[in-house]
Amino acid sequence: MGVFRRDNLMKSKTGTGYIHKEHRKGGRREKRFARRTEEQKKDFLRKVSNRIEEEFKNYTLDHIFLGGNRLIRAPLLRECKYLQREAQKISRRVLNIRYADKEALNHSLTEITNSLLFTF
Repeated sequence: MGVFRRDNLMKSKTGTGYIHKEHRKGGRREKRFARRTEEQKKDFLRKVSNRIEEEFKNYTLDHIFLGGNRLIRAPLLRECKYLQREAQKISRRVLNIRYADKEALNHSLTEITNSLLFTF
């Protein structure tokens, strides 16, 4: 996540969370791993939601752009109270970001400011 003012990156926080893959061996072990994976997903969303609240509370944002894994966006929007309050500022454009790192964050400003031209 980052806060840009014009071309300057004012504040940033990058990182990842580890969530175990689903286990398909069968039996009790599969169910135990499934429960652990669900708890890891919930914990990850809580941490990200809290971080968003902390990082953005001192800023007045004009626009919010989301990117990254599409399977995370919908649950994050449900979990994060800050994004729910600022829903009208969330752009419909989804940024094409594969990895959550500083390079991707810096590249996102270029992607946000690029114009799109549609011809018919």
